[in-house]
Amino acid sequence: MVKPKEIDFNILILAAGKSTRLGRAKQLLKFKGKSLLQNTIDACADLGSKEIIVVLGAHSDQIKSQLDLNKISLLYNPDYESGLASSISIGMKYLEGQSKATLILVCDQAYIHARHLQNLVNTWRNHITKIICSSYSQTIGVPAIFPSTYYNDLMHLKGDKGAKMILLKHKYNLISLPFEGGEVDIDTEQDYNNLLAN
Repeated sequence: MVKPKEIDFNILILAAGKSTRLGRAKQLLKFKGKSLLQNTIDACADLGSKEIIVVLGAHSDQIKSQLDLNKISLLYNPDYESGLASSISIGMKYLEGQSKATLILVCDQAYIHARHLQNLVNTWRNHITKIICSSYSQTIGVPAIFPSTYYNDLMHLKGDKGAKMILLKHKYNLISLPFEGGEVDIDTEQDYNNLLAN
C-alpha cells in the first residue's frame, strides 16, 4: 500500500501574462529583495514535489535571464495573449499521466509563503481525492491542489478563466484553507505601490 507521503505531485506556476495594465513584466517586480516569480518558486522549493514547472509567455527571455533555473522546468506558451486558461492547458497536457495531483499557483500573489503551501500539501495527502484550495476575501482560489481526475477539466478551460471555475464547479469535493493576504495580487502600478507601502 502506498503511504500518503509517498504519493507524487507536481507544481505548476503560471507566469506567462503580458502585464498589459502594469506596462512591464510583473513577474520581475521586486518585493522583499526578490522578484515575485522567484519568491513563488522559492516558496515551492522544499515541498517534495516531483517537478516545479513554470509556464512563461510574454517577456520570456527577460524573465529567464533573472531566474534560478536549477530548481525548475520551463514551458513556453505561444498563445499567452489568449488568457490564463491557455497556460493552464499547456501545463496540464505536459503533466498528464505524470502524477496524482498538481499544485497550481500564479506568480503575483505577493504574500505566498511555504508554510501555507505545505499546509495545502499536508491536507491533500490526507484527502487525496479532494481539491485543496485557498480561501481569502470571502472567496476561494489558488494556490490549489487538483487531483489528476480534474486534469481533463483543467486542460479544456478557455479564455482568461483560471482554475477558479473548476473550484466553483466542484465545491462539493473541496477543502479550503485560509491564506492571509491571498487577495493581494499585482495588476497595476498602483497595486505595486500599495504593496511596497505596507
